[in-house]
Amino acid sequence: MRRREPREDLPQLRSFRDPPGPTPTLADMQRRTPGGWLWVYCEAAGCHHRAAMAIAPLVIRWGPHADVDRLRRSARCSRCGGRGAMLQHPSWGDSQRGFEAFPTRRGK
Repeated sequence: MRRREPREDLPQLRSFRDPPGPTPTLADMQRRTPGGWLWVYCEAAGCHHRAAMAIAPLVIRWGPHADVDRLRRSARCSRCGGRGAMLQHPSWGDSQRGFEAFPTRRGK
């Protein structure tokens, strides 16, 4: 098979062998996340707790140039007390609802 030359007018895809890019900052996450919030999942074994977290207070506390790894390392679970978290953007509902809204407590 003949190897094709890359076209300059098309975006080049990254390979899994490429080194990772820079870690996003809190400002990057706030810009890219619909509604300015995300899900934070506890990484402690067996806990499986998740909580919604607004990004704005983190930007105020640590500054917009802090990287999201700071949040991943320092997040503490409100259920088990464990440290460390996985972050996830809100889910897409459908074309009528759009992205998932920030969850609110009801009945209290």
